[in-house]
Amino acid sequence: MDEKSPSLLEKFFSERPKIYLNRLQAVIFEVAKKGDAVFFGRGSQLLLRSFDCAFHVLLTGSMEKRVQRVMEEKHVSREVAEQMIRQSDHDKRGFVRYAFDEDWLNPQLYDLLLNVDKLSFDSAAKIVVDAAKSDEIKACGRDSVRLLGKLSFKGKSSPLSWKRTS
Repeated sequence: MDEKSPSLLEKFFSERPKIYLNRLQAVIFEVAKKGDAVFFGRGSQLLLRSFDCAFHVLLTGSMEKRVQRVMEEKHVSREVAEQMIRQSDHDKRGFVRYAFDEDWLNPQLYDLLLNVDKLSFDSAAKIVVDAAKSDEIKACGRDSVRLLGKLSFKGKSSPLSWKRTS
């Protein structure tokens, strides 16, 4: 699945998406309970949102700056870069909507939002690291780590059952 919503056939006729989500949940909890982990996507902002230890960051930027960066990094044309970004955004949106019934760009899911149009990635990384090292974040309670330990590799609950009910 890798941050993509499963196909219509998979949703209804396969256990593969549910198995993937259960394993994803177990791995994220197992790694998170060890501390000092960084997760990129995969719904971790939702899986770990109730843990004081987790610090959720969203980097954002204008389409123009994103296209320029992809063109430079991947050595592709503007059209290819735009398509890559649209596809990536579509996949992330679909995955988070399917797995958690949530909008991945919902600012309430994040503790810090950074627009990197005017910041280098090094500057953004410094801001994130400094914030993550704050006393408030380091004051993660033992209860949160203990709860992560209980949840890791249990596999009894599926992230699909966590969908918000509004």
